[in-house]
Amino acid sequence: DPYKHTVQQSGRLSRSPSPYSVRGVSHVVGSCGRLKMDGTALPENAEEAAALLGAAISADSPISIAANSPSSSSNTPQGMHSIFSVQSPLPNQLLFARLCNLRAWLRWHADAIDDPLIKASRADESGDHLGISFPRTKERPPSGEPFPAARSILAVLMKLLEASSNIASSGTGSSAVEDAGSKFVKSLSPKPKQRKHSQQHKPLAPLLSTPIRSVWAECVTLCVALGCNLQGNLRIDVNALINKLTEISTWNSRSRMAAGGVRLAVLQVLGQVCSMNTDLSKRTAPYAWEILQCCHKGLLSGGAGEPGHRAFCVQTASQLMVACRNAARSSARMTNSGEDTSFFASGALEERVANEVMKFAKRAASDKYPEVRLSAAVFAGLAAPMLIRNARVGRARDGDLPPLGLLEDMTQLSMKNIDDESAGVATAWSATLARCLCASSEYGKGVNDSKAEEQASRRSADVGDDAIVPENSMDLASKLKAFSGSRRGVVVTTSCSSVPATLTYLVGQFVKSGGETAANKCGGSFSIGGRATRIGYSDTIIEFLRLQSAKGDYSSVVAMPSVLEMVGASFDNQIKKKDGGYQQLLRERDFYSPSSPHASPSKANAKPTLSASFLNMNSKASATADSSIGRILTACVLRNISQSLSESDQHTLLREMISLIEGGSERLTRHQLQVLLIEISHLVIALGENCASSLADLIPALRDCLTNADHGVRHEAAAAFASISNPFPSSGRVFVIEALGSFGASMDSILGLSQKASASTSTTPRKRFGRPVRDDKRDGSSETNEELLRCQASVHGNSLAVSMLMHEFPHTTGGVATAIVGKSIEVINKLLQCQFDDNLVKLNPSAACTCIRAGYCMLAGVLSMGIAAVVPCHVSTVFGFWQSSSMNILPGKSKFSGSHDLLWVETMLGSVVSFLKFSPDLLLAVPEALNRITALLEKIFPLLSLGGRFEREVLNDRIGASRLSSARSSVLEAYSWLPPGSFPMSADRIYSFAVSQIQDLSSKDVMCSLIDSLVSREDQIIEAQAQSRAVCPGQIGGCVSLDNNLSLRSSDIMHHNEREAVLHILAWKRGKKQLSRSNPPVKGELHDSPVLDLYLGEEEDNSVPTPLHQVGTWRRPLDPTAVSRVRLLDCSIHLFAATFGLQDSHTQADAMKMLESMYSSGQTDKAKGFNAATLINESQGKVKPLEEDVLAANATATVLACLQALPLHESTHNTLISQSAPWMERSTSLLLRLLPSPSGIIRRAAAEGLSLLATLGTSEDAHALQSTILHSLDEVMKGNRVVAETNPKLQVDTLAHAKAGSLLALACIQRAAMRIKRKENERLSRSVARGGAIEGDNNAAATPVMIMMTRVLPTLATHNMDEGSLLARTYALHAFGILISNSIDKSDALTPEQTQIVSKAVEAVESNFLSAWSSVVAETSKGKEREKFGAEPSLLAVLLRLMTTLLPWIGSLSSLDRFVASRFACYVSTIIEFGKKHPLVWFEAMVFYERLSAHQNLLQPNSCCIVTTESPAALALPSLATVLRDSSPKVIPSSEDDFTGCEAPLDVQRAAIGCLHRICAVEGIGTSPADAAFVWSFFHQACGRRRFQHFSDLRSLALSRAITNFDDCQLVESETISLIQSIFASQWGRSKTVLERSYLAVQWILFCRCMAAGDTKYRDDDNYSEPMSLALLTERALDDARQLASRVLKSSNPPRWQLKCLSTNVGAICLAAVVEDEKTSTASTGSIFD
Repeated sequence: DPYKHTVQQSGRLSRSPSPYSVRGVSHVVGSCGRLKMDGTALPENAEEAAALLGAAISADSPISIAANSPSSSSNTPQGMHSIFSVQSPLPNQLLFARLCNLRAWLRWHADAIDDPLIKASRADESGDHLGISFPRTKERPPSGEPFPAARSILAVLMKLLEASSNIASSGTGSSAVEDAGSKFVKSLSPKPKQRKHSQQHKPLAPLLSTPIRSVWAECVTLCVALGCNLQGNLRIDVNALINKLTEISTWNSRSRMAAGGVRLAVLQVLGQVCSMNTDLSKRTAPYAWEILQCCHKGLLSGGAGEPGHRAFCVQTASQLMVACRNAARSSARMTNSGEDTSFFASGALEERVANEVMKFAKRAASDKYPEVRLSAAVFAGLAAPMLIRNARVGRARDGDLPPLGLLEDMTQLSMKNIDDESAGVATAWSATLARCLCASSEYGKGVNDSKAEEQASRRSADVGDDAIVPENSMDLASKLKAFSGSRRGVVVTTSCSSVPATLTYLVGQFVKSGGETAANKCGGSFSIGGRATRIGYSDTIIEFLRLQSAKGDYSSVVAMPSVLEMVGASFDNQIKKKDGGYQQLLRERDFYSPSSPHASPSKANAKPTLSASFLNMNSKASATADSSIGRILTACVLRNISQSLSESDQHTLLREMISLIEGGSERLTRHQLQVLLIEISHLVIALGENCASSLADLIPALRDCLTNADHGVRHEAAAAFASISNPFPSSGRVFVIEALGSFGASMDSILGLSQKASASTSTTPRKRFGRPVRDDKRDGSSETNEELLRCQASVHGNSLAVSMLMHEFPHTTGGVATAIVGKSIEVINKLLQCQFDDNLVKLNPSAACTCIRAGYCMLAGVLSMGIAAVVPCHVSTVFGFWQSSSMNILPGKSKFSGSHDLLWVETMLGSVVSFLKFSPDLLLAVPEALNRITALLEKIFPLLSLGGRFEREVLNDRIGASRLSSARSSVLEAYSWLPPGSFPMSADRIYSFAVSQIQDLSSKDVMCSLIDSLVSREDQIIEAQAQSRAVCPGQIGGCVSLDNNLSLRSSDIMHHNEREAVLHILAWKRGKKQLSRSNPPVKGELHDSPVLDLYLGEEEDNSVPTPLHQVGTWRRPLDPTAVSRVRLLDCSIHLFAATFGLQDSHTQADAMKMLESMYSSGQTDKAKGFNAATLINESQGKVKPLEEDVLAANATATVLACLQALPLHESTHNTLISQSAPWMERSTSLLLRLLPSPSGIIRRAAAEGLSLLATLGTSEDAHALQSTILHSLDEVMKGNRVVAETNPKLQVDTLAHAKAGSLLALACIQRAAMRIKRKENERLSRSVARGGAIEGDNNAAATPVMIMMTRVLPTLATHNMDEGSLLARTYALHAFGILISNSIDKSDALTPEQTQIVSKAVEAVESNFLSAWSSVVAETSKGKEREKFGAEPSLLAVLLRLMTTLLPWIGSLSSLDRFVASRFACYVSTIIEFGKKHPLVWFEAMVFYERLSAHQNLLQPNSCCIVTTESPAALALPSLATVLRDSSPKVIPSSEDDFTGCEAPLDVQRAAIGCLHRICAVEGIGTSPADAAFVWSFFHQACGRRRFQHFSDLRSLALSRAITNFDDCQLVESETISLIQSIFASQWGRSKTVLERSYLAVQWILFCRCMAAGDTKYRDDDNYSEPMSLALLTERALDDARQLASRVLKSSNPPRWQLKCLSTNVGAICLAAVVEDEKTSTASTGSIFD
């Protein structure tokens, strides 16, 4: 028997005892049939797969494994560097493939076990696994059929423990010097001449490899599950196995036997054995004490260098908690015959286990590695529901803890860590705290209900002292006594004895915690306090309400009043104390920003202390963001409540909100009003036309809000009006007409009231100590002043609403009528005439400014509608407005003070920018328009520039300085939108002003926001970080909860005045493309993928607005951010770059010298250990990432913007051809210094800048500078040009960063060269099309791509994993993919050299997948643990991207290795399964599956070496269903996914929809509507998540540009509708006969009918006893449709109106298809409709 021979040879465990052997497990394997010897056929059963695995493990086996390898030769084509030699087979390559095959067969056998826990871990209700497994369509083995080979297969698997430890300790495995495959290959082929790079990959201990260890651990667990119930000698002794595993896990880490990842592997097996199924959980639960003790010892003895082992110990303990809960649930089902859906499980843990749980959780929560703390939070959340003790019957003993004692301890531990320095850890602890409070509230409710029942029973009973025995056999009196007597010791849990009480407690803690400068640290070892405290409590409230909603016992609508108390009266009082009350409302210049914080008037003249003077260096330090943060967090809670409600509940919630705001400020605070208005704007969009009945009440309530005294309330009310116009454009037009007619009366009232107030006002009394003296004479005029302010608020609010509606109308049905535009111009003219009304200006300058500002605000809204609404006749009127106003602000002519003038000048300039941005065609249509705009700007700019009128008058006023920055930004933005060369008189002055602003703002720690938009989005994946390591928004790939947490912690606050200043300059509708439906990819798509191109393609939206802009290299300005100083810095950088090319060489060199000195000064401060910015941010409670460097970011962004703005062939300005321009040399030096930056975005920007420098200039200059840069990059990679660090650890990190940045720069050079080549070819093609005969220089953009590849490839070798950096390896893989995609043409056949390059890339993917993706252990990661933890997601994402890149050329390797695509599919499936569900990783996986479906020819039956990889649909559908499934939390948690809050973001879901489109077009999806049920369910949920697109959920927060692409929910809906229609069309087209098609149509029609009607009540009994009849057949068909509809409508029924429309639409399509088919069918074909 060859298999028996293999097993006996594969290890000598049967002949000599081994420390890895398990007592009671035999190592003798029976016969399993004849073994396939050629290696190409797939195993036909589990026994055969195990035999092949045994051969792979054995080092002495003579079985050939070379058939799956491309070639044993490592020779390269002549002339190629030896680094391109390909080693085959790779270490562990065959081992992993055979492990996957074995696991697939073991899963197939295990699926016969009828256990709900197994199905619960699947992707969807179909029961398919993630990872390689047989699809559900394959026939399963009979239920209950034994699997006698389980024990023998387990013996084969256990041999890998010894082999792994041998390889790790001595570099060998089973007395072999090298891998078995390598040994056999060398025996067949002559030994080639040894070359320098012939052995680039050495064997890694298999169990150190994460994919191998994970698959192996599941195989072992499946064997245990299949063999634990066998009889006799075939049975696997689970108890002996647990004892042996715990023994191995406690071995000394330095021992030889524990090397090679053995301890981690057995811990992983131990955890999976606990939670695999109910039977194993019941077997392992009695050993909870021993297993937990083992994990605790590992946690204590792991040492500082073993964080990976400590994390595994905590994860194993977490799975043990799952086992204990599952065992308790199984017992509950056996006793109560029902499903356990309780938040707590009292008595599930023994008392000693529960005590050990608390000790373990406290120790793990204080670990310095966030990965361990994250696992500790998960462990605590899983254990907390089981910490409630049963009350002791009878008299309690001394020392007994109360029933809630341990739960109280866990709750307190969770509360201490909700402000952890890691946002991911804090989010997990918030989820844990929510589950603790859910358990305590449910327990308290049960006790209170029992008490109420007892009292009711006593009142109704004849004898009042009868005993009451509760259902759980506990003495109720003892239970009540213990519960009430423990209130002193368990404060939190007893306070949270019900859901309303818990919600009240959390809201109270949210308010009491204080603001960002007052909040103390919560008490955890790594707490930070500040903003993070309130963020943690808000996350807890969100998770608590989501859990209660999932359980179904509590309606979230009822929670709204309690949630509003988060910003209620107590919160408002806190803000008033910090802001000095509402005195600022009485100040004229504060009218437009009453919510802005100010110092108390009583302290205005106090002498500042030294610390206060220091903090005042940054104006933000004195302005806390408490009010904005509180509103944002409360709005996020309401958003999470409403989007999970059904349509009817959303409508109820909307009505309740309307009733609340009808009372206005009398019942609600200004913060509550803003929160309600924000949510109303979202609900109106979500409900759409279904909320038409609420408009009658909503519009009057919003009208009242437009006259509110608070600026924020008016702003949000105007936004709500804009949202109403989306589904109801006619209502918006009616409001605009009415509002335009009300301005006249308001202006007359303002004038009359101003005269009345002036007549009754006496001399203003003097102030004493900053307090106004009471004057009884003024009391009579208070009502007049209030009425005057109300009229001003009405003018401002109505103008703001009208302007927003004007911006919205072009994107709604019907547009806007010309008459409305004409009426608007008339009203604007009347408002602007107030600046010339001497009487009003003298009586009330603030009111006059209000009217002027309102006029220009509406003018900006009108101009934003574009040339379709603004006709040329209106333009002359508009120019007249600007001309007269500009003359009125000149010194000597202005009737206002500088601060008052600045109020309306800011808005006027915004209208100018709106005109230039949205109506640029009018510059050509209107004569002299360009000249008049230029003259206007040249007149205003000197007043705003340095030393101008406004700077002198508002220099010491912080609010005025903010408005001055905004006005300056508008001027610079207006210049940016002008055609190049149109302002020659001002160019030099603008350039000098921009330089001064860059220097000044950088010195004040203002960081530009442009850098994210300047770099290529193709490189975004290399910045991906693990959830516990993310510090900046965007690093987690669009995960909403974590991105919001990070943004709230670190972002600046925008006040309403700043938001209003940029309101009409923003692109209202974001031009998101819809996924391409064409089978052939559109030319120019990134990697030919429409999905990848949709998100990561170069957004070169640089379309010139007019022919005038085609001159030179004009670049479209980005949308501005609202923070005034950041906006000014961004504009300065953009205009500096635009005018940089116009300067002479000396001026350009001086500018680069300035940037160098600016950067150097910051590095000097760092070296001295003093960072003022860090101290300022700490005083604010704002979190600043450690790697953030403001000066470096600003310098890099400035240089990169200049390089992108220069033409492709820049003049050398009379410098020598052999030398480059001086400014180029300086910029090169600066960027080389920036490459080793610890910030990923700065490294990316520096690499991009170097690539532009290497390809910029004339041909001679380009090659000369290119050579210099390439040589310098070599020096940087070697560390020769890196500044030495005094700390050795920092020096290692700096060298890794320098190498990573240099590798990326090489790839960027090639990408930039190809971009230039493509542009040149396009230019030549246009010239040829016009009849020209221009020839280009093909060598102009030539780069030494082969030399650059030789620099990249050494980093990809895995011969010495101890010395390399995972970060540098990730950058190298990404760079290699860019070099390949930009140097090899997909349309041409591969040359031998290109074939070798592709083969080398395949080797790089496989070697790094099997070796670089490894465990964090001291053997291979000592000193680099943090880097390896953080860089794992980016490594996996880059591997997926590289595999996607290589797919077009894999077919060319079929003669060498036809199994590459099969292995790639297996690798992707494994990454999805074990990659911790990082959104960026999942996105790249969706892209790979979409491209694999387009290259399905690569997966022929004879090209698969792993089972089930021949069908992309079978591989992808489980993953796609996981992405699109319901994200509602589970009442009973089972994994880390229930705590991290990392649901699939909308970008990933759109990618999944695109992948399904491709699969549907190529293979089809299923054969019935049941196969598309998960898509219907996703559509139904997506409709409920609709929101107002024009503002972020985090309003008032300056978000990073990396995450400001707001999700377009309606676009997702349209794509999903198209997908569902495509699925039906595909199923219809694949039906071969008329009978099949008509049967399919009946299924779809009945299903659509049930969906539209909400008919989900079906008979559970499948056994119809009645005789078959037409009526019964109809009823059974309807029952099938109802059951399927119930799966879609399980979250909410009745269905939403969008689902009804879709069901009707698809049903109509089905009927039309049936009618058309009936017309073409004949009597012989038959039809069920006959």
